[in-house]
Amino acid sequence: MRPLVLRNGRAPVVAALALAAAVLAALLMVIQIPLERVPALLGLPAVLAAVAWVCYLRPRVVLAPEALTIVGIARTTTIPFSRIDRLDVRLGLTVHAEDGRAHGVWALPSAGRRVRRDERRRLHVERHVPASVQTVVDALARWRQETPRPSGSGERGESGGKAPIRSAISIVPPGLLVLAGVWALWGLRTAAEL
Repeated sequence: MRPLVLRNGRAPVVAALALAAAVLAALLMVIQIPLERVPALLGLPAVLAAVAWVCYLRPRVVLAPEALTIVGIARTTTIPFSRIDRLDVRLGLTVHAEDGRAHGVWALPSAGRRVRRDERRRLHVERHVPASVQTVVDALARWRQETPRPSGSGERGESGGKAPIRSAISIVPPGLLVLAGVWALWGLRTAAEL
């Protein structure tokens, strides 16, 4: 099985619209503003582009045959299926590891319910799990069903040992946001002088 990348279905659309707006704003600035002031003012669309990437394009869940990788804004965590205690799907996806830590998944939000109208136009609130969240739930269930338990133990896995939960923090996304923010403040100061 190839790794499967999951995101909120609307995230790429929101990111594409934000990036298009940033490019359009940058082009309009280059056309309409004196060229000596353009570099400072490009910080404003740069903030929009940075937020689009950090908040909408970077967050994702990668399903591999033996593990789940959660890529958030600044942290990437790989949790082997053997270390997952349970999944909570009430308000998006939260992965509870066997060590007691809960890992929220920014990329797969959900209200846990949806409102629909019946043929008489009455509103009904019903439980709802988005397809992307259900894909993760199904992958864990399939792994648990297909992975044999070693004799004499209650744990799954062929070797009896468990792979560690790996977590890494990346300073690039928050650093990019800070850099773009400083650039935008310089742009706002320049804009006030126009």
